[in-house]
Amino acid sequence: MKRLLLLCIGLGLLIWPVWAQEEEAGTSPYYTYIREDGNRFIAGAGSFPDNVRIEEFQLDAAPVWLVAAEQAGVPWLYGMQANNHLVSMCFDSNDISCGNPLSDIDFSMQFALSEEAAPFIVLSDVAGTTVFNFNNPLSHPVPFGRGTDYWLSVTSNGELVLRGDGEKVLDVFSRQLAPDARVVISENGLIAVYAAATNQRYVHGIMGDDLEPTELWVFRIEDKKLEEVAYVALSGDAVFEGIFPFWADIDEDGMPDLVTTVSDSAGGARLRAYLMREDGLHPVDGPAIGRAYRWRHQLAFGPFGPNGEMELIDVLTPHIGGVIEWFRYQDGALVRVAALSGYTSHVINARNMDMAVIGDFNGDGLPEVVLPNQERTALSGIQRTEDGAEVVWTFPLNGRLNSNLTALSLEDGTLLLAAGLEDGRIRVWVSEEGGT
Repeated sequence: MKRLLLLCIGLGLLIWPVWAQEEEAGTSPYYTYIREDGNRFIAGAGSFPDNVRIEEFQLDAAPVWLVAAEQAGVPWLYGMQANNHLVSMCFDSNDISCGNPLSDIDFSMQFALSEEAAPFIVLSDVAGTTVFNFNNPLSHPVPFGRGTDYWLSVTSNGELVLRGDGEKVLDVFSRQLAPDARVVISENGLIAVYAAATNQRYVHGIMGDDLEPTELWVFRIEDKKLEEVAYVALSGDAVFEGIFPFWADIDEDGMPDLVTTVSDSAGGARLRAYLMREDGLHPVDGPAIGRAYRWRHQLAFGPFGPNGEMELIDVLTPHIGGVIEWFRYQDGALVRVAALSGYTSHVINARNMDMAVIGDFNGDGLPEVVLPNQERTALSGIQRTEDGAEVVWTFPLNGRLNSNLTALSLEDGTLLLAAGLEDGRIRVWVSEEGGT
């Protein structure tokens, strides 16, 4: 019998499956930002809006972060609440053991999940067991590669640490990373991270602090060391306005490129893609807003065009009017080809950058970008059309979105979507059948 189970689980349950096991070939972790390359695009095909089962679930505090995972064919959700308790829930207790409740342990962090659906823990010490000597509540460790025991983590004092052979530190990159920086990894194993964070340049301060990175570094792991591949240092008062870039093959040459948001006092924010070449990173710009202290939030790259053309999605000024924009790489520039207003992807001053997900939720072969409206009281799936863009489905929340959006491609290829609300509810939409 299908049912939801809620377990308030302690930290000890979460540690041993992650650190003790190597990642198997072909598997990948689960993240609040969907993929390890940072591109919030999920595979699969859903049956939204008509053939969907809706599950609701009440917590004793508002969910702040959610991550969906699948274990032995059963969907799970993990959520961190505003009271710093972690909760887990599964949808079928007949197929998988949900374990027994353990005592609550308070903590506060972003988290990710391993293939075994155990959150990566970023506290330094739990019940006498050291976990990577890592004590940064604003980031989390990231596993590197398949079948390896390398881990990358951003420390609270701004270092990128490569670990392996258990807890051994193999290499350290010290270039003043912001404490909430995220490491993103391309399909071919290139590592990207922002660095040289400062509050002495263009300071917008809309993501939880006044630090903005000014450098972009790309590494590979060679002989247990971080080997530099390329880097960019912005000039003047320009900054990378965000906590991570994402990898995508913008020019479709088979080599992953990097998508960023660059802001300065002269023109405000613009999308900038860095094309990866043998001699380094080559910038390709979209239009600047034309006014300082207005932001663009880069989201994803994929076959979003009405005929499957590869396009880049962002949200222009998500805090004031929220315009979804679609861009194409044309003639050496990022050219806007469509827009639709009335949506948001970020709450000002929050570190939650993951209030959007992209996938084929209605199963018609064309992906939708899923976003809340400006009031965060409904979620909509929006698709590109020949004439621009249109809303193809909307789900009211009967409340106000408080968490990131999380999604999961289930074992049968269908899709799950989940959101946490301010009143403590988690609402889950599960496709009842595959796409059309």
